[in-house]
Amino acid sequence: MNMIKKRVLIGCAALALASATLLAGAQERSVKNCKGQANEQDCRQSKMAEFQAKHEAKLHDALKITAAQEPAWKTFTDSMRPPAPTAPPEKLSRADYEKLSAPERMEKHIAMQQKHLEHAQARLAALKTFYAVLTPEQQTTMNKEVARMEQHRQGGKGPWGHGGHWGDKSDQAPPPPAK
Repeated sequence: MNMIKKRVLIGCAALALASATLLAGAQERSVKNCKGQANEQDCRQSKMAEFQAKHEAKLHDALKITAAQEPAWKTFTDSMRPPAPTAPPEKLSRADYEKLSAPERMEKHIAMQQKHLEHAQARLAALKTFYAVLTPEQQTTMNKEVARMEQHRQGGKGPWGHGGHWGDKSDQAPPPPAK
């Protein structure tokens, strides 16, 4: 009799867990899927803002930010957000882009890269300012978090897509034997 109660209890627990998992998965899919919505771009931006807020909260908790560090934290997190567009970006149609000469195309690419570089430099300045107010323990946590984010951005690879860590080539095939 006791064995039957245990099996029923285990079965109910498994059923509850499975239904909770399915429900959570359905909600997650509905949140992530912006295709077909009236304003897909706004949907994506709101999802990204939601993700970023969760990530910032997790990092804030991991770093154990003190009240004295809050202003630096706020400045840092604000700088990490993409700048609000002041004017709609200049977009060329595919036909207009194809009419450009090779040097003109290269100029367009360089202009875009310069905008990205300026934003990255502003983020670096904010990171340095924030990093300076952290304790050594917090700096260690921040170093680990940044390394984890870099690895995540590279699809599990290290910086610039090479190996798992700096200089770690364990996931690469050995070089062919010399002939």
